[in-house]
Amino acid sequence: MEEYIYAQQLIRATGGYSMEQHFGEIPYLGTTGTDLTQLYDLTHTLQVDFDVRIFNEKLGIYKDETNENIIDDTNTSIYDGSKTDRVSLTTEEFIDNISADQIVSLGKYTSLYSDFNRITNTYFGYADGFASIYDESGAADINSGVFTPSNLIDILSEKYYDISQNYTYKLNGNIQINELTNILTFLYEKNPFDNRSDQTREYGFVAGDRILVSSGITISLDLTIYNADYIETPLYNNSTLLKHTVNAPLLLTLQNLS
Repeated sequence: MEEYIYAQQLIRATGGYSMEQHFGEIPYLGTTGTDLTQLYDLTHTLQVDFDVRIFNEKLGIYKDETNENIIDDTNTSIYDGSKTDRVSLTTEEFIDNISADQIVSLGKYTSLYSDFNRITNTYFGYADGFASIYDESGAADINSGVFTPSNLIDILSEKYYDISQNYTYKLNGNIQINELTNILTFLYEKNPFDNRSDQTREYGFVAGDRILVSSGITISLDLTIYNADYIETPLYNNSTLLKHTVNAPLLLTLQNLS
C-alpha cells in the first residue's frame, strides 16, 4: 500500500484541515520562480485519489459520464477571471467524498498509532503493553499499533455537538486554489502532468492533475489521566497528560471516480 513519489509537478493549493493546530510545511525543492506548478518531495505526504468531477462542477463545468466531453459550461467561472477566480473545498465536501480505497499512501500517518504507543509507554516507563495502561471500561482501540486507511477515515469522520448543539465534524478548515484562470491556461499550454492533448482551458481539471496542500491535515491524539475513586490524595486532576500531534501534507490526485 505504501507508495513513494519523489519530486513531481503539482498544482499548489492553500489552506488545510486541522483537528487541533497547524505546524510545519514540506520543504520546497524547486527553484525560485513564477511557475504555477512546482516540484516537491512527496515521501511523507498523505496521498488521496479524489473525484475530478467535484472540482469541475464547482467551476460550472459539467461533463458526460466519460468525464471527457463538456455538456454544460454556461456558468463557468474561469473566463478571464470575470467571476470568482478560485475554488475551495470544505471539510464536509472533503470527508464526504473520500473512502479507505482512495488512500494511496498514508505518508507520515503510517506510524501514528505505533508512535503514540511508544511515547505513552516511554512516559510511564511501562513495558507490559499499551492497552493495559487503560481502565478497561474506557480503553480506546488503537488496533495493536497498526494504522490503516480505514483508521484514518474513522478519525477524520468523528463528530461532536458544538455549543449550538450542531452535530459537526471535529475536523475543520478548508482548502483553496487561487488564480484558476492562469493555472488552467498553464496546464493547457505546458501539460506538466502529461495528461492533456487538445483540451483547452475551458475543459477545466483533467484526471491526473495533482493538487498539493502543504499545510495538509493535522491530527492530535490525547491521553487523559483521571482520579480513581480509591486514591485519596491524587497527584493529578483529570486532565490531558500527553498529546501526540502529527502533520502531513495532503496530495489530491484527481481521478475519474464518478
